Amino acid sequence: MKFCNQCGQGNEDDADFCIQCGAKLLAEGEAPVAPPGGAPPPPPGVAVPPPPGVGQPPPSAVGPPGPPPVPDYTAPVQQPTGFPPPPGIPIARPKPNDGSAIASLVMGIAAFLVCPLVLGVLAVVFGYIGKRNIEDSGGALGGEAFAVAGIILGWINLAIVAIVAIIILAVSV
Repeated sequence: MKFCNQCGQGNEDDADFCIQCGAKLLAEGEAPVAPPGGAPPPPPGVAVPPPPGVGQPPPSAVGPPGPPPVPDYTAPVQQPTGFPPPPGIPIARPKPNDGSAIASLVMGIAAFLVCPLVLGVLAVVFGYIGKRNIEDSGGALGGEAFAVAGIILGWINLAIVAIVAIIILAVSV
């Protein structure tokens, strides 16, 4: 078996290049050439030991492992973006949104397309119900922005309905 002078990998006797690093393997009795700025090669006939870690048993085979390290759960954990958190660390879940707040927003948007008077009133009513539910939940529910947007859209729709009704009545008289 030939050993690579670059990485210490064992190779077949008939190999010309290292299977790990691709370096040219030296023939029997050929002296290695020192890389520029590197240490001088050992004298001919002296065996070059493989680098540390090559051909040695894994650390688990050396002796019994010690106790596993105890994780510090009190320190804040900052994860790189795109990676899941390590096991055992709780994931902060977002607050669920109140259904009335979402209904208020949907009705406020739909009031511009169909049945503006009815959906505008329902958007305002559901918006105020949603805001009250969110305040009463003590922080367990989210979606206040949805409720506020639904209330605003509902009032805008009701204002448009009132303006159109006034214009129709003024023109018809």
